[in-house]
Order: sequence, then structure tokens, then C-alpha cells
Amino acid sequence: MRHMRLGGVGVIDGDRIDWADAVGHPPRSDDRVLSRRRRVVAASIAGAAVAVQAAVALAWWNPWRYVHLMTSTHDWHPSGALAGSVVMLGVAGSLGMRSRTVVRAAVSFAVVVLLAITVLGTLAEVAHNIGNLDRGEGPRVVGISPDGRYEIVVAYAGDLFDADTAVLRVRSRNGLLSRESTDLGCVRPADSDPAVVSVAFTGPQNVMISTGDGRAWQARFDPETLRPTATFGPPCR
Repeated sequence: MRHMRLGGVGVIDGDRIDWADAVGHPPRSDDRVLSRRRRVVAASIAGAAVAVQAAVALAWWNPWRYVHLMTSTHDWHPSGALAGSVVMLGVAGSLGMRSRTVVRAAVSFAVVVLLAITVLGTLAEVAHNIGNLDRGEGPRVVGISPDGRYEIVVAYAGDLFDADTAVLRVRSRNGLLSRESTDLGCVRPADSDPAVVSVAFTGPQNVMISTGDGRAWQARFDPETLRPTATFGPPCR
């Protein structure tokens, strides 16, 4: 720091002031602190958005075939969670990026993705309404094993021209950890009305499936994995 005398008055030459602190570090400006805080917030929001997307993907994939997880994906609509995560990523981008061009590009990309999710979600909802006659009630239990460990459920599913097909699956009865098998078999209607299906256990993992019109089949499943070891009926689609 250097003094100058002007008319008998001491004046400090600001251009020669050493603004470093006693240790020699430059001062932290408010702008730098704010920018750093914005980056931390942006990183936190982006991390939360990625976590939401990972959770949605895992719940939708559901490789363990947990029953309650399957039900939840239809209750809370994964497309809504994905749309929310995209909005979070857009907010994170607007906070953490300095270039206005990059921010506009990020926001534009988020809008396009939101529109795509909306369109795909609407189409999926329409297809689900057409292809499932019993959407409100969900799968119906038609048989329970003698030991109470397993149950057979039937749901009506199919495409626009084959929506009366009864799909049977095995479920374990284990509370929140209950799992569901892949298709044990399918029953197509003999006429224009959906087939009335009844199931009876003939053994620990053997079942007899019959319909009101006199048709009958036998099927079997693995009690540990629930994987069908002997399916019945025509191939399920």
C-alpha cells in the first residue's frame, strides 16, 4: 500500500493496494460464493432426478416380479414420475450452467422430452384400456393351495381383437414380498363371451384348470421360483 500527498492530505493509491489477506489468499467475492452455491444446488437436484429415474426404471422392470411393485407402477403412473424428473433436470441445468445458449438448449430438450412422455403415456393408457376388460378390479384369485402358500390369479388381457383371453399366473402369499410367476397358461373364449375359469390344486404345485364349457387342462409350477414347469392352452401373447 502506497501513500500519496495531495495538498498536504494523505491519499491512498487504490491501484497499489494489496487486496490479499494475511495468508495471501484473494478475497471470496459474493458472486463466486453465489455461483458455487448454485452449482451445489444444481448438482443436488440433478442427482435426485437421476435417482428418481433409476427407481422408476427398476420398478417398471421388476426382475423379481414382486406383486406390490407391479401394482404400484399402475397406481402412481411412472410416466408422471419421469416427467417430474425431467423438470428437475431442466431446473438443475438452468442453475448450473452459465451460458444462456446452453441453458436454452437444455430447457428446449426438456420440453421435447416432456411432450414425448405425454404422447407415449397417452397412447399406453389407451392401449391398456382397450386390451384389459377388468382394469378396475385387477387380477382375480380363482384358487388357493391347500397349505395357503400359493394362489392362482386370472386376468383378462389381449389386444384389440383378442381382449377376452384369460391369463393365469401363480402368486406366492408372502405379504409385501409376494411374487408373481410368468404366464401359467391362457384360456381363449369358445364363443363371444369370456370363459368362466375355475382352478383346483391337485397337489402342492399341480393345478387343474377347467371352464364352464367342459374344457380342462393340467399345469405345474416350481414352488421355489414359481416358474411354470408345465403350461397349458394355446401360446400366450
